Amino acid sequence: MVAKDSPSGKVTQTVPDSGNTETGLTAAEALAQIDKLTTSSISGTAEKDEAGYSFCRDKRKLIGKPFVIVEWTEPLGNFGGPYAHVRIVTRDRRTLCFDDSSTGVYAQLIKLRENGQTSGIACPNGLRVSEYTHEETGRAAATFYLDEN
Repeated sequence: MVAKDSPSGKVTQTVPDSGNTETGLTAAEALAQIDKLTTSSISGTAEKDEAGYSFCRDKRKLIGKPFVIVEWTEPLGNFGGPYAHVRIVTRDRRTLCFDDSSTGVYAQLIKLRENGQTSGIACPNGLRVSEYTHEETGRAAATFYLDEN
């Protein structure tokens, strides 16, 4: 029995109570695999940060998806510039993280910190995106923002 992504983006599978005779998995093991597949489909990878939050490498998957920022840090990137490492909990209780160094999310978080807000930041509409053509390279680009409205 194989779990498959449905058109709605949800993973579905029927799991027997005593064990799956096709794979030898117990119901608990099958559910754990489904959870891993679902997390992977949202985050784009099963990779986790040091706190156990699954990386969401494709921020587009957070557009319109409600979440709360649990915490964020400001490490230095590979080129010496700071960025935001953001840990979130989604409405369906997934613990995800993403990085941002833009004039969008990162700049918003700096401003929120200046106003004394560093955690428990509700984003009822998840992220929003502004797409544009980069002036110097001519390539398509995108800046993501916290959608707090």
